[in-house]
Amino acid sequence: MPERFVDDRRSLYDFGGLFDVECPRCGKRARVEAEGRPLRTTAASLTCTHCGYSDRRKLDGHALPTVSDSGDVLDPGTVYVRAAVDWFFHQPLWLRTSCAGNELWAYNSDHLEHLRSYVAADLRERASAWSVVGRLPKWMTNGKNRSEVLRCVARLERRAQQDV
Repeated sequence: MPERFVDDRRSLYDFGGLFDVECPRCGKRARVEAEGRPLRTTAASLTCTHCGYSDRRKLDGHALPTVSDSGDVLDPGTVYVRAAVDWFFHQPLWLRTSCAGNELWAYNSDHLEHLRSYVAADLRERASAWSVVGRLPKWMTNGKNRSEVLRCVARLERRAQQDV
């Protein structure tokens, strides 16, 4: 029986409360957590269990001012959602890899599993153009790249299990 994916309408914001990132001190996996809901949070913390690095950032009443189509982080006080960095400290994501001539990334293991479920499915039911899967780049959803994208996802799943 074919594998089926039904879009649950989750957006990137639904995955944005927790980020696995590279620690700015030691380069190992660290965590960035929003205090409260990501779009309404007034503070976030970055913690590395390897070297003990920690930082807490208060936000100016809003966490996500604008979204850039290019994904560039242009201003230290502004966060663009489509970049391969966390929204609060702008640290590189831990779960990222080169794939099909592009960069595949995920905020955390839940986000990665959601991507894997969509890419692996033979039948894909999208409910909204604004959901995570409704806004995936064409190279990820193209059938000719499916096996390579799934290999890259598997690589990131192994990386996600490191140092847990």
